[in-house]
Amino acid sequence: MHQIEILPRPQDWTEPGNPNWPYWPTILRTSSSHKEGCERDWALTARSLSGEGGHVREAELVQVEWKPPASGGAPRPEEVPDSAFSVEADLVLLAMGFVHVEHSKLVKDLELELDGRGNIACSDYATSAPGVFTAGDAHVGASLIVTAIHHGREAAAAIDEFLSA
Repeated sequence: MHQIEILPRPQDWTEPGNPNWPYWPTILRTSSSHKEGCERDWALTARSLSGEGGHVREAELVQVEWKPPASGGAPRPEEVPDSAFSVEADLVLLAMGFVHVEHSKLVKDLELELDGRGNIACSDYATSAPGVFTAGDAHVGASLIVTAIHHGREAAAAIDEFLSA
């Protein structure tokens, strides 16, 4: 079993340079699942998956380096030349983390504006499409259920105000 991570390997807890509260330290965390025999590989991304009959058989991976764009901004992964390789695979689970809402047909058909992180942009829960509102993960990205509940209530109040006008 392999765990492939696009980010570089985090530092060990004993290394200096971790931030203090309220920031979360960037450290290597190992769970009981890792201790059961998982091999972990860092700074890799999948180029492609291939297989037959609806079953994956192979993953093509490539090493990446995180570099800031020439124009500035957050670092982005860049493929390391000549570092691609393939591994056998019979199951692939994607753990995408905190990514934006899926840009589905509905989002595209309504031509909803998106923010810089790919979430549905809004002002007081109203989107760029008149009479269309957003809340929770679609608005702020993946978060806690209590955040989604709060945003749902706030959006409901905004919708009520819109309909009452």
